[in-house]
Amino acid sequence: MPRIEKAERLLGIQFNFTIGTTAGASYVSKFTISAGYNFVWELTQAVKWNASGVPDSILNPSIRDVFVNIRDEYTSEDMFVNPVSLALVTGQGAYQYVLPRPYVFRGGTTITVTVIDAYGGAEGFNLQIVLLGYKIYGAIPKWFSKNIKQSI
Repeated sequence: MPRIEKAERLLGIQFNFTIGTTAGASYVSKFTISAGYNFVWELTQAVKWNASGVPDSILNPSIRDVFVNIRDEYTSEDMFVNPVSLALVTGQGAYQYVLPRPYVFRGGTTITVTVIDAYGGAEGFNLQIVLLGYKIYGAIPKWFSKNIKQSI
């Protein structure tokens, strides 16, 4: 069985947002992957906390939901046809959301995360979304690439 030339490295890519009170507001954060490796995205997790720094309860959330979309700028492909509820794609913080099939972002790609606050509210809050996976140095082996979606 072929092997990857250099060892994989775990990686968490953080996207931080300060959500205001305006209904319909959009917030955008970007991260550019180094050209020296590909990023294999496997899990997504998020945490929300209020303006005082108190994390939202996992079992009884009180901070409003927002909608999110993730875009691969290399392919100009959105991960979702329309923005989806944050709770659906992050496991609400209780559990990491495991992608049904890993996705590879090519080295040099910019990942854009857009958050839409559809409802607005009396108070703003902070949000962190993390894409978890690992770096692969060099070319993606053919035996590995059969089971993943690549940005080719």
